[in-house]
Amino acid sequence: MSHATCLVIMQEEDSLDEIMAPYDENSDDPRYVKFIDRTASLKQSAKEQNKSLRQVAEEWSYIEKAPGTNKWGYIGNPNGYWDWWTVGGRWNGYLKLKDTIKYGNMVIPPYALSGPPDEANPYPYPYPGCNSCILEDFDYEGQKAALGVEHLFFSVIKNGKWYSGGLMGWFGYADIRGPRWDEKEAKLIASASKKSKAVLVDFHI
Repeated sequence: MSHATCLVIMQEEDSLDEIMAPYDENSDDPRYVKFIDRTASLKQSAKEQNKSLRQVAEEWSYIEKAPGTNKWGYIGNPNGYWDWWTVGGRWNGYLKLKDTIKYGNMVIPPYALSGPPDEANPYPYPYPGCNSCILEDFDYEGQKAALGVEHLFFSVIKNGKWYSGGLMGWFGYADIRGPRWDEKEAKLIASASKKSKAVLVDFHI
């Protein structure tokens, strides 16, 4: 199974649990689950194996025939992107803070928020960072430059909607759609209110 990053852009009063809930792969909340039709793939597999639909469905174990129909599938969350998540996680301290951060009339160095590095607790990245900050304190372009990458996150949640550069699969496989996702991620972050809260989530699927 795989881990990936998600940047959640939210308001201070928002609940992170509630924002993540619609994307729970194992949700049984009727607001998020529905019948997922797998008839086409079942028929294809049955044809290739020269077996009946029922035989293949029994082999797949999770597939059932919908009552009163000719459709085969299962009840699940079509937008289920995670089965477990935590803040920071494997990317603890990933969000790069700006060199100076203003709070009121004070200008403080970023290590005042993230804690100074030492031998026991070094910065895991080549900059002082955090897992959550006000968006205006997040050095997005500086972090891309520091890491030598064109995008920073596998997915972004903004206004409660999940945006992603691809599909995460077994053993870390991901379909990242190149420049299109680079541009989309940058636009999502640039168009958000600078007073929004940015939270780095490590999710597993």
